[in-house]
Amino acid sequence: MNPINYAIQRIKNSIPKELLKIALTEEYYGYNNNVTIEEKILNKIIKGYLLLDLNLVTTISKKIDVSKCNVTYYQNPTKEYEYIIEVPSAVTNGKSIYSASYIMYNTILPGMGLGNRSAVENSMSRLMQAHSTLNTLVVNRLEVVGENTILVNTGAINWVFMNSIMEVSIAPDANLSHVKGSAILDFGDMGVLAAKAWIRNTIGVQV
Repeated sequence: MNPINYAIQRIKNSIPKELLKIALTEEYYGYNNNVTIEEKILNKIIKGYLLLDLNLVTTISKKIDVSKCNVTYYQNPTKEYEYIIEVPSAVTNGKSIYSASYIMYNTILPGMGLGNRSAVENSMSRLMQAHSTLNTLVVNRLEVVGENTILVNTGAINWVFMNSIMEVSIAPDANLSHVKGSAILDFGDMGVLAAKAWIRNTIGVQV
């Protein structure tokens, strides 16, 4: 029995579906229609609330080339720019992304475009860009919203994801295979308690 799936099912069986939807749905996020209620329970309640306290998951840091990912643009009613980044399984070697820290983008300095220039000039341009620290943008408003799916809010910046690197934490054992026997039942109980606490703290409803 998978402890994570068991906890998700226990939460769905214990708390009315409409109440879960209200508590887990962001008002302005365009991704809401693309993420299932199970993914929201996993990422907001279990990963973001329960596992954070229990410290059951070991993660490793990984830097990902965003050009290898699928990027979808949204602009929410607050006029801030939001993007969904879907990371292919091949990029993470089939492992799950547990959290995302930041995206870093090295901008091209004025006059350093790679247009009609010689190979030497282009090579020098790339070298200068690689060592430039004055033209680096960093965004840390990232949230894991689905399986290897990251929501990025760049505020007023219409982000260019070419030359962007994203740092994430990979969970080699995201399904908690080391949790066995009666501990799985206990984990399910804690999942329900965590969901009730989340709802109370998010929308002020006592379940």
